[in-house]
Amino acid sequence: GSAGVPSALGSVGASAGGGTPTCPTAELAGHLVGVQGGGGLLEATVALSNTGGQPCGLEGYPGVQFLGSDQNVLSATIVPGGSVPFEAPTPTALVLAPGASVEFNIGLPDSPAPGASTCPSATALRVEPPGDVAALSIPSDLQVCSSGPVHLSALFSPGSPAAATAVPGS
Repeated sequence: GSAGVPSALGSVGASAGGGTPTCPTAELAGHLVGVQGGGGLLEATVALSNTGGQPCGLEGYPGVQFLGSDQNVLSATIVPGGSVPFEAPTPTALVLAPGASVEFNIGLPDSPAPGASTCPSATALRVEPPGDVAALSIPSDLQVCSSGPVHLSALFSPGSPAAATAVPGS
């Protein structure tokens, strides 16, 4: 028997509050909604959609890695939260009906590191939803500049105030 063997999936299937199970990565699809900004900072918005047949919940910060064309992980200092509004929505328990989406923002420096003339391109994002160790891959054309940290927002509903915040100065 497998009794006493801990699950490698950790909190998958655990409740996100109110009895709603956490969304498993296998039932999520992701896409890059868009990128805006300039003057030192870019805001990329990523959506995660529930492709399953049941409501499920997500709360908190996703894990993100940037993959280069060779599928190697690009160097980036990832920081949850941030000082500008689009990086700083409060983590909230969100329930996704089948077909519904949540979003998160990524704040990226837009200038190369000192001594570099260009920034590496990420051809994909590897995203781990909160509460799962499995990741999904999302096609990307983001430039990952290492002149400063990359900030991640908590997940938020597409209609929330966090969705409407623009990059300062854009």
